[in-house]
Amino acid sequence: MKLSSYISHFKDALHTSIYYSPISFLFVVMTACSFIILNAIDAMTDSTETFFLKIATTGIVSFFFSVGIQKFVNTHEKQHTNIAWLQTITILYALVFYVFLWVTPFQTIETVVYIILMTMMSVSLIYISPFLLETNAKKNEAYFSYFYEQSKHIILSGVVWLASLLLGFIAIGATFALFDLSWTYESDIYAYWMIFSLVLYMPIYFLYQCGEKAPRSSSLHVFISFLVRYIGVPSVYIYFIILYSYTVKVLLNFSEWPHGEVSWMVIGFSILGYLLYILSAPLHTTNAAITWFRRVFPYAVLFQTPMLFYAIYLRIAQYDLTINRYFVMVFGLWLVLISLYYIFSHKKYLKIIPLFFCIFTILTSVGPWGVFELPESRQYDRLVHNLETAHILQGSEIIPLSSYTDIDAELSGEIYAGIQYLCDFSNCDRIESLFESQMKTIGTPDSPAWDVYYYRYNHTPSTWQIVSHITKTIKVQANYDRYENEYSYYYVDYSQSFFPVDTTNSLAMTKINTNTFPKVQIDMATNILSVELSTGKKESTNIQNIIEKFQTYTSENRGGQLDTTDMYFMAQTESFEVEVFLESIEIPNPNYTGQDSTISKWGATGYAVIREK
Repeated sequence: MKLSSYISHFKDALHTSIYYSPISFLFVVMTACSFIILNAIDAMTDSTETFFLKIATTGIVSFFFSVGIQKFVNTHEKQHTNIAWLQTITILYALVFYVFLWVTPFQTIETVVYIILMTMMSVSLIYISPFLLETNAKKNEAYFSYFYEQSKHIILSGVVWLASLLLGFIAIGATFALFDLSWTYESDIYAYWMIFSLVLYMPIYFLYQCGEKAPRSSSLHVFISFLVRYIGVPSVYIYFIILYSYTVKVLLNFSEWPHGEVSWMVIGFSILGYLLYILSAPLHTTNAAITWFRRVFPYAVLFQTPMLFYAIYLRIAQYDLTINRYFVMVFGLWLVLISLYYIFSHKKYLKIIPLFFCIFTILTSVGPWGVFELPESRQYDRLVHNLETAHILQGSEIIPLSSYTDIDAELSGEIYAGIQYLCDFSNCDRIESLFESQMKTIGTPDSPAWDVYYYRYNHTPSTWQIVSHITKTIKVQANYDRYENEYSYYYVDYSQSFFPVDTTNSLAMTKINTNTFPKVQIDMATNILSVELSTGKKESTNIQNIIEKFQTYTSENRGGQLDTTDMYFMAQTESFEVEVFLESIEIPNPNYTGQDSTISKWGATGYAVIREK
């Protein structure tokens, strides 16, 4: 095929894409331009970078939403004239999404969940919008064809993106290698090609497929049919045999709590099963195993959900509601409603699965019951209760403890986890008023209590720095199960510093456990510290007492972060005096009750100053 033919074909595809959904194409261009600007300009202010990141994220999510609305318009414009105005809903949706994307995308758990929820809702809209007004059960065959077609469009678009990306990378690499070109801008060229293939080419190809008037098929491709018959459905049988066997095990030993992982296993296997339920629709009259699967599967899911709810209830009773547990509850309720529908309904609409999914994503995104409010408020109330129990919060005032040992280790760990969760969830916004005095004393941009690299770009301390400062100030720390881990890991508080180090009258200052002379090595297997000079002179000493000091920290359930004074010690050999400044150390856990420890022989890092006696 001539180059002109390729160009002509691309122009036709571009025209089809624009004609099919101009607003969707507009979002594609908007997203691509945002990424190009972000890649092209290095010296960009924080606010400008945040603006373009929000524009790009809004464009991606709104693209899927606009396609869903366009499919609804295309399906119903003959029955209801002049409904093209519905696309204005897309513009309104994009504006609302942008406004509620209140911080830099992916900066907090809250924004990540928000983006994922809105994307899932928008994609599910694509799968249901043409059939929202359908009430005829005979439309199931048409819905299957539509579902199958959209899934092919998405998968083929992904394949086209991956192929174009890899072929483009190969071409760029070959060009630079063969023609000895300057490598200064090579990474930028790769980035631009990534933008072109992922943000431009793939969505345009998807719109092109949507705009093509190809006849819909009501039968599965031979390969997909094989996967459903001989791999998918048998796998679901096996998965649920495993789950029900585990259920029997728990019922026979009811005092043994079910593993938390079982909840997500039930959800994952059930979602896979209901996907196969849709894909097996054309096969239910031709295959007895498929017919039995479609009849029994809703019952299998329904009777497994009590185990799901029991497992997650135990976790909530222990540590209250988190985002993870919230979604387990939501997915569990979704599975219950779908299963009940397919058990009792005579019509058994296939569209119910994505329709309920879309409704649930909307309901969990808004209101005091939503994922952005309920878990956070419950964790905040739990934190306040724990602070009051520990007598750290008295009235409205925070009274720090005098020592880490003034509080029960488990309660200390729960307070630490609560502060960390709320900071990770919403950038510490929820606890600012609670720890107002501690926030004021966190330091200045010139003090070591601030993460310098993070501050350079955000002009605020990082969430890790805030959590570290607050918990250290009120004297609480993470609670580690001292019997569970085969080793204990300690590291220096990064808000403190050993430097400058006095090296007066020293032979050298060197890194620990390197091959550079003079060598200072700490063998954790034998508890031996050795000093070796380039002349071949080598001496050693036993530091068992130092290791035992760290092991007492483990027995006391102290957290992994220690002060510089705790990470410093002095050792003596026959001829040398060695000052050791540990950055981190990994020691065998004296309380470990498992198999033999596989502790690293060289599990210490830091610096040493060597002096002759």
